[in-house]
Amino acid sequence: MWKVVGLMRWNLGDALSLLGFGYCLFNVFERFGGCASLGCQAVQHPALWFVGMAYCLFLPAARRMAPRFWAWGVFAGALVEGALVLYQVLLGLYCRECLVFTSIFVAYLILVPGLPLRVRAAAFGTALSVAALSAGLLAVMNCGVLCDNPAVDRIEEVAGRNPVVVFEPLCSQCHEFLRILDTAGLGDQVDLCPQAWSFDAVVKLARENCNDKNFVKCLFAHLAIVRDNNRYCSKKGWEAVPFLITRDGRAVSTSEGLAYLALTGTPDLWGWEVGGSCTPGAKPADGEVCR
Repeated sequence: MWKVVGLMRWNLGDALSLLGFGYCLFNVFERFGGCASLGCQAVQHPALWFVGMAYCLFLPAARRMAPRFWAWGVFAGALVEGALVLYQVLLGLYCRECLVFTSIFVAYLILVPGLPLRVRAAAFGTALSVAALSAGLLAVMNCGVLCDNPAVDRIEEVAGRNPVVVFEPLCSQCHEFLRILDTAGLGDQVDLCPQAWSFDAVVKLARENCNDKNFVKCLFAHLAIVRDNNRYCSKKGWEAVPFLITRDGRAVSTSEGLAYLALTGTPDLWGWEVGGSCTPGAKPADGEVCR
């Protein structure tokens, strides 16, 4: 019996070290080439990476602390992981690798012996709260009681009807492309479908298109549209914006899109150029971060 208890105690400290080591490898993997999906790129910003590395160094050291300190320190990490899950739910951009690690982390808090019961209960309650909040957010954004006529569209609803411009609210190249279309008198001949790689981008989109009276309601409406467009583009593997979707469903670059619009009978767009494109966390030519 005492051997089992001793083995359980050893496993607790060993699990902390292994978890910290795994967290370090996971962060390095994501930072240097392992972040392959659009959702992973949108979620894993540099600041978050450094916080993760600091936390992974804390975990092995935590086994030498008093139980009340390391137990709640580990639980604080679970709260951060829960917040990141909610962030992914809000944007509809899911990082599979991040979710796998979060599941392992929460399972560790609930199942590994040696943690105080109150920490286990708090971890379990956090997991249930995140699940409930996620379900609630999804219900609110899809219940059909949001603002009636958003200024932007879902790709799935308008593709094939008109040419579609996919843009990101915080991408300077996107605004340059939209300005060219407005200058050429084409603003009303294309449908605008936004993606968003951060909640700030959704707020900016809502501020440009919503009035103060119904701002919150309108914000959720635009968030629902952004989530659907993010999911659609992620499924298609479209990561760089802006781009244009032709009536036959082809995704083309801005230069090809201008040529396409010129050939389909719209005003002369030959000679117009848009410099570069935006991807999550990348820096365009003008030095502005597109994320």
